Amino acid sequence: MKNCLIENDLHEVGFIGPKYTWCNKKSGGARILERLDRCFVNSKALSSSHRLVTRHLARIASKHCPIILNILDSFPRIKRNIKFEDCWVSYKASFAVVKKEWNSIKINTNGPKISHLLFADDVVIFYKANKNAIKKVKKILYKFCNWTGQRVNNSKSSMLFGKHVDRRKKKSIAKIMNIKTVKEFNYLGIKMALRRLSYDDFQFIIDKTLKLLNIWGSKILSVAGKITLVKSVLLALPTYYGTHLLVPKKILDDLDKICRDFIWRKSDGTSGIHYVSWEDMCKPVNKGGRELFSCAAKKKALRSRMSWRYFKNKDSLLHEVFAAKYGEKLKMGSNRINYSPSWKLLNEGCNMLKPIVRWTLVNGEDVDVFKHTWILDKSINRWPTFVVPHKEEAFYVKELIHNGTWNVPKLFYMFGTDLVSLILQLKIDQGSGKDEMELVQQKSGLTVAGMAFNALNHHNSELYHWNWFKNIKLNARVKFFWWKIFKNAIPTFKYLQQRRLRDNADCPRGCSAIEDQEHVLCTCLKLKEVINLLNHWGFCIPKFQDYEDCTKWLEMISRKRGLVANLYCNAVFLSWKSRNKKIHEGTEESSTFIASNAICYTSIHNNFSHFSSGNWDVNQSKRLSNSWKPPPPEWLKVNVDASLLTSYKAALEGVFRDCKGRFLYALESNVFIGILQIWSFLQFTL
Repeated sequence: MKNCLIENDLHEVGFIGPKYTWCNKKSGGARILERLDRCFVNSKALSSSHRLVTRHLARIASKHCPIILNILDSFPRIKRNIKFEDCWVSYKASFAVVKKEWNSIKINTNGPKISHLLFADDVVIFYKANKNAIKKVKKILYKFCNWTGQRVNNSKSSMLFGKHVDRRKKKSIAKIMNIKTVKEFNYLGIKMALRRLSYDDFQFIIDKTLKLLNIWGSKILSVAGKITLVKSVLLALPTYYGTHLLVPKKILDDLDKICRDFIWRKSDGTSGIHYVSWEDMCKPVNKGGRELFSCAAKKKALRSRMSWRYFKNKDSLLHEVFAAKYGEKLKMGSNRINYSPSWKLLNEGCNMLKPIVRWTLVNGEDVDVFKHTWILDKSINRWPTFVVPHKEEAFYVKELIHNGTWNVPKLFYMFGTDLVSLILQLKIDQGSGKDEMELVQQKSGLTVAGMAFNALNHHNSELYHWNWFKNIKLNARVKFFWWKIFKNAIPTFKYLQQRRLRDNADCPRGCSAIEDQEHVLCTCLKLKEVINLLNHWGFCIPKFQDYEDCTKWLEMISRKRGLVANLYCNAVFLSWKSRNKKIHEGTEESSTFIASNAICYTSIHNNFSHFSSGNWDVNQSKRLSNSWKPPPPEWLKVNVDASLLTSYKAALEGVFRDCKGRFLYALESNVFIGILQIWSFLQFTL
C-alpha cells in the first residue's frame, strides 16, 4: 500500500471529527473500531492556496462514517503578534505623533522630560493622570498597533498611580484604558512600588536558596564541593538585586547564615562545628581565605559600578535626571539620609569609588586638595605627612594654578619639597572641559566592583602559605584539608578537648601522645610507617619533628619537586581518613594500602612529564612515550591494550613485567576472559 501511494504521488489529508471511521456494531469485548476510510490527494492539490480538510461525520445506519472533503475554503488571514521593534525610530511619522500628542512628565523641576522606557518588549509609559492625557496615549498606541500589526496584551498590562490621585479618577482612567490598576509591579526583575521595600519583598531570595539546598542535599557532597556551590550559585543570587535596590541587611545576613550552615552541616543533616570563622572564609585565597565574599560586605562594592557609569556617561538618562536634582552633592559624598533610595545607592557607590579613582586636572575646580585623590594613588589626608589643612571648608586645586601652570611659590608655602616635586610632575590639560576621574589601576584586569571590593577589604599582610602552596596542585578535597591544617581547624582530640567535647586528648591509634595538629602532620606512628614504605619504593621524604619543619620543607620542595610534596600531602590526608574510619567504623586500612593509594592520588592529579623528580612512576605518563618506564621496587606493571570491531566485539591484550623489566605473563582474549585472567594471575602472584 505504501509503495502504491508513493508511486501515484498521493498524500493523506488531515481530518476533523471522530478518530475511527468503521465499527462492527458489536458490544463488549467483541466490539472493533478501525480507521478504514481515508482521503488522499496529490501534491499539487496539497500545495494549493485552498485549505483541504476532511470531516468525519457521525454514523447512523452504516458501519462506516460519512466523509466530507472541503476544497473551496481559503486560508484565513490571521494577524499574528510579532516581536517588539523600536517603532519610534523605524517610523519617522511617529516622531510627529508623539511630539504632538504625548505630554511627557518631569521627575524633578530641572530634569529632562520622560515619556517612556524601553527594553526589548518591556515598555513603561509615563503620563499625567487626567482623561485628556489618557486619550492621547490610547490614540498613540492605536496608531502604533496599526503600523506594526502588534496588539497590546491587556491581561499582562497594569497601571500604577501616584499617591495623590483620588480613587474616582483612578477608576475612570482604568476604564478608558481597559487595564487593571496595581499598587506595585516588576520591571526587569525589579519591584516598582510607591513605598519602601521591606523584608517580605525579598523573601523570594531566601526561598529560592532553600529550594536549591533541598535539591542538592548534603549526603554526597564534600565540604570542598559545598564551598564551590556556595561561591558560584548561592552567594550570586542577591547580586543583581543588591546592585539596584536597598536590600534589607537582615536578608543578606540570613543568606550568609544559610550558606555557613550548609557548608559545615554533617552528612546526616545535623548541625556541625564551624571550624573556621565566616570572616576568615570570606578573605581572598592569597590571604588565607576561601574567597566566598559575604553578601552583606560586597553590596556597596557592587553599587560602585553604577556610580562609575553615572560619572562617565554624561549623556545617559541616569546622569541627566540625578545631576539636575542633586548637582555636585554626589561628588562631595553627602551623608544626609532623607534622600531617595536611588540617591542612596549612587551615594554609596560614589563613596566606594574614592579609593580607586584619581582626578585628571583641567582647571582644578572640582578637585579638593586634601580629600580627593589627584597625586599618585591616595589623597593627601591619607598620606603619612605633616600637612594639615588650614581651613575646614573645601580647598580646591584651582587655587594652586595660575594661567594654566602651577603656582610654584604657593606650592612651597603649603607643602614640602618632596611633595612639591611630585605635584610639578603632574600635567595640566589645557582643554576647555572639566576635571575628569580615571581608574588608578586601569590595566589590573579587574572590574570596577572588584577593585572597590579589594579596596574595602584591604587585609593586613599576614604569614600564610598560599603563595607557594598552589604549586603543589592538590585536588579540591586534599587542598581543603590542608587549608584546615594551616588554620588549626581539624577535629583532633586536642581540639575537641579544648571545645569541651572530649575528656582526654590521647591519639586513638595508641601512639602514647596527645593528638594535636603537629602529631597528625609529623609524629603519628601510622604516618611514619607510610612514609617509610614510600621511601623504600624510591621516594625521598624526610621525617619531621614539628609543624614548622614540615611547612618549611613543603615550601622549599614545592618549587623544584612538586611531585614529592603532592605525594606527602596526599599521604597525610589518607592517613587522616584512615584514622577517622578507625574511630567511626572500628577498622583501619593498612600502611601499604595508604601508601599505594597516595601514589594513585598523585598520579591522577599530576602530569609526571612536567616534573624532573628522578623517581619512578607507578602508572603510564599522561603523554605517550616510546620508552617503557619501570615501576617502584616490589611492584608489578601491566601494559594493557584493547580493540573494538564494527560488530561490537572487543579484544584485550596485556603484558606483565616486574620492577626490573623482566617478562612475567601475557594474555590475549576477549574482554571478559581477559579480566578473569588478570584477576587469577594477581591472586596467584600475591
